[in-house]
Amino acid sequence: MSTPLSVFTPLIRHRHMVVSLVQRDLRARYAGTALGFLWAFASPLLLLVVFTFVFSEIFEAKWNIPVDDKFGFALVLFAGLMLYWCFSDCLIRASGLIAEHGVFVRKMVFPVDILAWVVVLGALVHLGISWLIFLAAHWVLIGAPPATALLLPVIVLPFALFLVGMTWAVAAFGVYLRDLGQIIAVLVTLLLFASPIFYPIEILPDWFRPWMALNPIAHAVEAGRGVLIWGTFPPLADFAIALVFSSLVAWIGLVVFRKLKRSFADVL
Repeated sequence: MSTPLSVFTPLIRHRHMVVSLVQRDLRARYAGTALGFLWAFASPLLLLVVFTFVFSEIFEAKWNIPVDDKFGFALVLFAGLMLYWCFSDCLIRASGLIAEHGVFVRKMVFPVDILAWVVVLGALVHLGISWLIFLAAHWVLIGAPPATALLLPVIVLPFALFLVGMTWAVAAFGVYLRDLGQIIAVLVTLLLFASPIFYPIEILPDWFRPWMALNPIAHAVEAGRGVLIWGTFPPLADFAIALVFSSLVAWIGLVVFRKLKRSFADVL
């Protein structure tokens, strides 16, 4: 019988295969490039340099950050963007995930359920690299980051479960709705500007703030910035609610995926 804990079954039962596929996926992403996997470090680092220049020298945007430093906004922006990149990477890849692995899907012995975990864990590897770059940049540009910055993996746990559930659901529907890839691309772009990434949530009108509760990125961005920038951990009650909600999303995504996967081979 399927339960919310079932979302971890594919990961635990086929953990060696998951690790192998994640490694294979990361190698394939940078295959043929001169820098290879170093691009995973170079890309976010270059973006951080650009953000630092643009927002400290050109726009001079000001946030209520705990340091009076021109590099502050670049780090605030980077902290939000690295969580957004993780989200967008998972959803954009999810829409064509089954078609991309059609050879595996046609093999009845292959555990198709693990593909969502492969995508999310690959995105989390890149998030971890961005996290290390953030910590190093904070230390060099401003000073030692708050001790709570080390708690980002804890904050990411509900976010990761949410992403797994969404990846399962989007991957399953993407087999039958080929336009879903274009819809997702537009949606993640809209969420970039509808999320408190380029602006603090406090500047939004009071009537609009409740709608932000429907934004799947907003909670992760606010909690992530809390531990990375402001040195605060979300209230335990809020964290527990986020964990329960994300677990339900992951479970529902798995149930939908398993119901629809019976016809994957026929459609492909």
